[in-house]
Amino acid sequence: MLKKTNIKKLNSVSENSNILTYTGYLILILISFFLIFSFFQEKTIYIEAGPRGGFFDTSANVLKKRLKEYNINAEVINREDTIKIVEDINDVKKNIHIGFVAQDLKNVHFKNVEAIGSLILEPLFIFYRKDLELNSLADFKGLKIGIGPENSGTRLLAETILNIYGVNDKNTIFVDKTHSIHFDMMEKGKLDVGFFLLPANNQFVFKLGTNPNLKIFSLKNSKAISRKFDYLYPEVVQAGGFDLRNNIPKNDIQVVSLPVDLVAKKNLDPSVVVAISLILKEEFKDPNIISDASTFPSMKYIKNLEVNKRAKEIIEMPFGSLPFLYKYLPFKFAALIDKFGVNLSYIFTIIIIFRYMGFPYPFRFYQMIMNHIYYKRAVKIREKSLKNKLSMQDIKMLKKVENYFNKDLVGTFVLTKKESLAENKVALDIVKEIKKKI
Repeated sequence: MLKKTNIKKLNSVSENSNILTYTGYLILILISFFLIFSFFQEKTIYIEAGPRGGFFDTSANVLKKRLKEYNINAEVINREDTIKIVEDINDVKKNIHIGFVAQDLKNVHFKNVEAIGSLILEPLFIFYRKDLELNSLADFKGLKIGIGPENSGTRLLAETILNIYGVNDKNTIFVDKTHSIHFDMMEKGKLDVGFFLLPANNQFVFKLGTNPNLKIFSLKNSKAISRKFDYLYPEVVQAGGFDLRNNIPKNDIQVVSLPVDLVAKKNLDPSVVVAISLILKEEFKDPNIISDASTFPSMKYIKNLEVNKRAKEIIEMPFGSLPFLYKYLPFKFAALIDKFGVNLSYIFTIIIIFRYMGFPYPFRFYQMIMNHIYYKRAVKIREKSLKNKLSMQDIKMLKKVENYFNKDLVGTFVLTKKESLAENKVALDIVKEIKKKI
């Protein structure tokens, strides 16, 4: 029979090991739940774009369509005031993951935003009625001008440049509609001038550029303007750029342009960043009338934003190259490992915090849990032996318990905690007691 002192020790050890074991169970459950939630949750990526039909919108829908190939769901949200998109992405409370930026960010800081890459240079096209004699932006004073909605990139840039020449809403009629409405108004002769901040290959630009009733205003001071505003770049629409056969335009047209950057929240899933970067390299590599082939996507136009390192790595790789994991593994499996790499850092952080608070190492938790399981089995068999004869199954289990604790006491991983060591010895004492009876 076990001595009374051993029974007291048994009860004390049982209480202490219960606390440690249940704490270990709780931590393991929390970590397991965290991993399962991180790996298998269905997440929709929300892409914020500009007005329907514009470059932001068409590009967002290309991303949405192509992301399906990677089993990534995406939804596009449109808004007119495009300069606010980056603010939505920076806002951690808003469920916006990706968006577009085409504006000066010199005097602002967005700590939760990273740049994925520049997609294209977007020229500011200025179309006007053929019957007007316009030699300078100062000549626009008093005309009816389509300038874009409030807080749109087009309006912001147009007003910035017009203000240099003394043209503003006090001496000129500004029409603040969308590009699609301004396009119709220009086609019908209801606007004198229309500003369009759009890529050179946009359908609106092409149709207006080849309209015989319209001309494109050449910004002769484009270089000087770009040096005044360092986020702008002087570019040239070559003669014949819209129509080589009919040589439209007849002369080179000087424009200012600014890059369109794709930006994302800093915590965006790395596998989503990989998928988007690969899509950008395929979809935006073609030439247009102001950029050579393979100029975009690019990182060299990024200013005043942090660059996503994974996106930079992929965009600067030769075309067709893949990151190591994605080169040798199916995308889904590589993405799982990629996610795990991020989540593993969180787990290590949790472990370090627990160690700082005095909690045992994870393996020690495992040992404590296993010791307690076998210890409980010994106690259960002992209680049964006091009332009934043990079955062959009970005797086999008793042998397992004995082997486990003998191995634990002489094995490589020996617990040094008093409670755990005492639990082992008490368990072996219980085994000896039972063996004497059978």
